Amino acid sequence: MRYLNAVVPALLSKKKIIKLNKSHHYSTSKQLNKIMYTKSHEYIDKEEGKSIGKVGISKYASEHIGEIIFAEMMDEDAAVEKGSIIGVLESVKSANDIYAPINCVILEKNRKVIDDPNIISRDPKSEGWIFKVSCNSLDDNELMNSEEYDKYVEEEKNK
Repeated sequence: MRYLNAVVPALLSKKKIIKLNKSHHYSTSKQLNKIMYTKSHEYIDKEEGKSIGKVGISKYASEHIGEIIFAEMMDEDAAVEKGSIIGVLESVKSANDIYAPINCVILEKNRKVIDDPNIISRDPKSEGWIFKVSCNSLDDNELMNSEEYDKYVEEEKNK
């Protein structure tokens, strides 16, 4: 408390005013993530400044699959090509393949999903990610940002 009593008046006495640029969006988040989607409804969530991304299925896909009862995943350290099958999600309705959204190496399986596959249905982006993969870049013209993906999903619904 003594520290604050000494520092705050010292800072206030300098009368330095910081003006924020109104056209710039400031974030209080420690992580700036870039989430991209595929037409087969997988996402890759790449943490800014790192070469690791989480792969999972979108909320839209999880709602259509229904209650997931089993998740089969490719082994860790496997190098996979974009579009190849990297796992299967089984629900009470069907079995659904999971495709690699980019060329990558599988670094880690989500152990929570192995123990409780339905976590994907409940929380597909936060707790329900399926793999962590290596990803240097998401510059792929077939990947969609959130706005493009939402538009794509609306078109799918209207078919």
